[in-house]
Amino acid sequence: MPLDIIAEVAKINAYYKEKRGAERYKALAYGEKGTGKTTLYATARFPVHLDCFDPGGSAVLADEIEKGLVVVDTRWETDDPTNPRVFVEWDREFHRRKKEGYFAQFATYGLDSITTFSQIIMNFVLKKQGHAGGIPQTGAGADNDYVHQMLYLENSIVGIFSLPCDIIVTAHPEADKDEASGNMFVGPMITGKAKIRIPLLFDEMYYLRVEDMKDETKWLLQTKPSKIFKASSRLARRGKFDKFEEPNIKALLKKAGLPCEDMPIPWLK
Repeated sequence: MPLDIIAEVAKINAYYKEKRGAERYKALAYGEKGTGKTTLYATARFPVHLDCFDPGGSAVLADEIEKGLVVVDTRWETDDPTNPRVFVEWDREFHRRKKEGYFAQFATYGLDSITTFSQIIMNFVLKKQGHAGGIPQTGAGADNDYVHQMLYLENSIVGIFSLPCDIIVTAHPEADKDEASGNMFVGPMITGKAKIRIPLLFDEMYYLRVEDMKDETKWLLQTKPSKIFKASSRLARRGKFDKFEEPNIKALLKKAGLPCEDMPIPWLK
């Protein structure tokens, strides 16, 4: 039977439109302490659910938490490497909430930060491999603890991407050397090959920085790479963003022509 090219192209185009319509804003934002990583959630579409892994990191959101605009789960901030529990408990709670439709009530999901989250996963891996609190092993295949860590981390991020929310994940920065050129660069602090693979999963990767001007201090969000700092943006490549933008998620969404309105908040009615 000859191929019906018109029907085949129509089917492919319909799938493309359906997939595009279901896509969510997915951003990875990294920067030094004090550059506004966690504060970024106060500029996102409300309500925000934030899983906080950085000890004390949510303090800057006290006003939004008090108003009921941001809901922060801080149970994940401390873990005992010799008897880790956090990753298993977070994973169980995340999937329970997802199954029960909890996240459908939120406009934004946040994870603060993937740097500490990846360390908590390593704690879990070391325990599972029989050397809790020890040094990660770098053997071949299944004997490499970093391979296990990367798989759990990638699976967790893919699970988060399935939520019906905007996704904002933060990270701490780390200086590293490009193996090909030998040049130094700064990117998100994630261990092993995950530091290359995880950013590829995100549509947006921003570097947050603070510049002291003559009369003011300016907070900036970098959307395009420079000689030292890694950044990327599919929206910027389409001409939607400048290289440096105000660190305001709603303003970025509006500029990109994406939904930027808050959702109704049931617990505030």
